[in-house]
Amino acid sequence: MPPPQPDVTQTSTWTPPGIPEQDGAASTGGWIRPDWRHTVRRDLPVPLDADERRPLRDPRDWAIAALEGCAAVDASCIATSESRCRQGDSGSCEWVAAVYLLGTGSERSREKGAKALEHGCLLGSATACSALADVMEQRKGEAKPVVKTTKLYQMGCARGDGYACFRLGRRWERGDGVAIDLTLALAMFRRGCDLGEPASCVGAARICLDRNDRWAAELFKQRACDAGSGMTCRILAEALSKDGLNEQAAARYAMGCNRDDFRSCAQLALQTCEGVGVRRDAERCRELLQKACDGGDERGCEGLRQRR
Repeated sequence: MPPPQPDVTQTSTWTPPGIPEQDGAASTGGWIRPDWRHTVRRDLPVPLDADERRPLRDPRDWAIAALEGCAAVDASCIATSESRCRQGDSGSCEWVAAVYLLGTGSERSREKGAKALEHGCLLGSATACSALADVMEQRKGEAKPVVKTTKLYQMGCARGDGYACFRLGRRWERGDGVAIDLTLALAMFRRGCDLGEPASCVGAARICLDRNDRWAAELFKQRACDAGSGMTCRILAEALSKDGLNEQAAARYAMGCNRDDFRSCAQLALQTCEGVGVRRDAERCRELLQKACDGGDERGCEGLRQRR
């Protein structure tokens, strides 16, 4: 008989300050806030006029590679993966969890999926910890277990999951079960941004902008774009275009379009049709308009109609 497993919510390799002792509490006593000083200040008129709020992660986001690793998702494969999970393979735990949460090759079971994620988290998987917190957050008709999910996100963030850092940042930014603390939120967003999570870079830019630190906000927006936020690439491109930097604007619009920000595709198409900042290319223009239209951008559809 295997030894009893410790409670994952009581195990953490790193615990940022500010966690209330009981769910629903929001005491600020005894917090030690991270020291984050703005060392560079410069007024750059580049407003962050949109808020990229990433939803809870779908199991497909973190387990698609594992799901593709099995020739057939059947009872035999599931049993083998469950055995590997029990033997210490955290990747197999994530795979089993995704199977049960999605109902792929088995009956959907939130309880079995959560159990597999808990075991994966105990084995050291950052993804399993934050995914378990997501499962707990999605329970309908029940109060959110703020303390437990916060500790799980902490564990995921500490182990290198930028998404978990983003969830922590949003929690302190909005006061979701805890007292609002923008300094702590910024620290979490910065770590998530460092780990390559675009939404964390956007969150850091938003707080810096609220603090009137436009130079820091600009840097975080550039990092958000580079990390994969198409919307932020477009915001940067629009600012560059207003300053007459059309070549740089086209480059940012191209990055946004490649990240499926379809408004970026439409704008890049207009510049390509007119040869502004890029070489005039009618065929490329139509391709970009078609992509924008297929993505739901009305300006792309209107551009196609005008060029028929």
